[in-house]
Amino acid sequence: MRTPDRRHGQTHGAAATVALAVCLLCVGAQALSAQNPFGKLFGKNKPPVYNVYRDPTNRFQIDYPVKELHQLPRGGSSLVVFTEDNGPTLFVDYQPLPEPLTPGELDAIQGVELERVKKAEPVAKDFKSDTFDAKIGRGLMIRYDRFSQGPEKAMQFIVTKGRDFFRIHCVYPAQLAQKYEPIMLHMIQSFQAPVEAPTTPAPKN
Repeated sequence: MRTPDRRHGQTHGAAATVALAVCLLCVGAQALSAQNPFGKLFGKNKPPVYNVYRDPTNRFQIDYPVKELHQLPRGGSSLVVFTEDNGPTLFVDYQPLPEPLTPGELDAIQGVELERVKKAEPVAKDFKSDTFDAKIGRGLMIRYDRFSQGPEKAMQFIVTKGRDFFRIHCVYPAQLAQKYEPIMLHMIQSFQAPVEAPTTPAPKN
């Protein structure tokens, strides 16, 4: 009568243990990948938190990300500037109009503004223009690639409201486009003008 080979049984037992461990590791890796706990721990998956910037004269308001951009002092025709040390910048330019634009002038804006940007950015390329909707209404969006300290993406949103003519300029490093392009688009979409002055609550008796 043959006796069982104890070494053979031990080999099968070890193999089963290894297979079970590998299976558990694979399941654990899939769960970690799906949940990305480290991303949550360090805030990588958290969307930006926005505050509202209101122009001191109530000319407009715009959302801005609290952590991703900070405000700089205004100057020249720029009513507000938001930037970050690694390059992303958005600023709002303003120009008063003597009269609201006529329908014909509004139709001509796309060609006029596109030529203006091309002259101001002679080495830029891949220009694209289309309409874009924001809270203020429908305006013109011009996108292009440029080079400064490195490859950059740029956008300009042009819109009018009565006698107010606004240009929102955005620029950010091309390698940061995945992070900052959605932020810039959110800011542009949130742009609203004019805004009502905040009401002062009546004093309590």
